[in-house]
Amino acid sequence: MWAKRPVIELKGYRRLIEIERQIMRSPVGWTLVLIGMGGAVYGVLSLREGLTMFPPRLLIGYAIFLATYLGLLAYLYGYRFRRLKCPDCEQLMQAGIADLDESGPWRWLRAVELNGRFYLRPYDEDDRRPWVRLMKLVRACPRCRTFVDCSHISHETCTAEELTRLEERPMAGA
Repeated sequence: MWAKRPVIELKGYRRLIEIERQIMRSPVGWTLVLIGMGGAVYGVLSLREGLTMFPPRLLIGYAIFLATYLGLLAYLYGYRFRRLKCPDCEQLMQAGIADLDESGPWRWLRAVELNGRFYLRPYDEDDRRPWVRLMKLVRACPRCRTFVDCSHISHETCTAEELTRLEERPMAGA
């Protein structure tokens, strides 16, 4: 069971972009990416023999790609972000979730904005899930008012009050 993370309001917090860049550009991360891409290329090149033959190299390439992808996730979220210290006070930064800002690569999700927060509607009429509030995983130091964006979208089920406001809003273009 996932632990419920506290919600952090990031107004007044300073984003530590340089630390984010150091984490994403680490040699271990790039090594895992290159090995994974090598496995993907190896698998794709095995398709010259045809898919009906189902060459074992296709399975090996896929296994390498999948293993390095899982290794990269474990490295970033299980090691690097978990052990992140604030550069000002040297304390471990606390994990939390925060609302998404207006810019970002997540915009393709076609989220609905309401009072500065972003919500995602159910997929279609057969989807029984309620609306969810889109959030992101962050590591923050409340003492120094700094945070690092972990580039991981999270979501919380909307409260009854939020659901009421979402259902009452005009359906412009949706």
